[in-house]
Amino acid sequence: MKPTSRIVLAVLVSAAVAAPAVAQNLAKERGKIVSANWQTMEVEISDPLNRVGTWKVRRDAVVVFTDKKSDFPNPTLTDLRAPMYVYFTFDADTKVVSRFEVREVGFEVSQGGPGAQRTGVITNLDANIGHIEVNLGSGPQTFAVDPKGQLGNFRIGDSVSILVETREGNREVVTQVRRVGSEPTQAGPSVSRSGVITNLDANIGHVEVNLGAGPQTFAVEPKEQLRNFRIGDRITILIETRDVSRQVVTQIRRQ
Repeated sequence: MKPTSRIVLAVLVSAAVAAPAVAQNLAKERGKIVSANWQTMEVEISDPLNRVGTWKVRRDAVVVFTDKKSDFPNPTLTDLRAPMYVYFTFDADTKVVSRFEVREVGFEVSQGGPGAQRTGVITNLDANIGHIEVNLGSGPQTFAVDPKGQLGNFRIGDSVSILVETREGNREVVTQVRRVGSEPTQAGPSVSRSGVITNLDANIGHVEVNLGAGPQTFAVEPKEQLRNFRIGDRITILIETRDVSRQVVTQIRRQ
């Protein structure tokens, strides 16, 4: 190598070593989750002064549980819900959250979520805006449902068990709706639906799909077919209704 070439190479190496790495301007905050919308990738969080702010969230944001860790072996964004208390990391410039650490779950996971379990009959519902009217024995009561996508599986006249959570301002919100009945139903015919993947976990075999009325989460069998898909993919799914009205996706095709 010529002496001149050696000098040029040495200068380039020195410049590369001296160049500072570009790092994100990360910051941290904490607070209690009020609501989450994974269709718009936004979460409402109440800070220690009870001020509620709306935060944008990265689709690949990391979720870690330090409380009740064994109940969430493969945590994802869809596990986050009110009234979990979280420490979160965000980009101070863009204000987009990249990491959540759940310090307090705030409810017994085995019971499905926070709140009181009630049983009644659906007298009216609107899946588009996420409202349900249920006769709990003393007359019809209307509730907002969060997430509203779960209402797509129900009809007027269904006997249901609902989980009613009291949120800020003494507002009652239904966070879980389950069909109840004395006899398990037989498997129903498969139905083809089209939508967009809003979240998925190939390890446990779950996919969240926006079918038009908000995200709905399904078990996938066999789960291995999820490895070929990503969040944002437009897909057609084949939904099979099994015992106790459990809906399972048996086939996924990219549109």
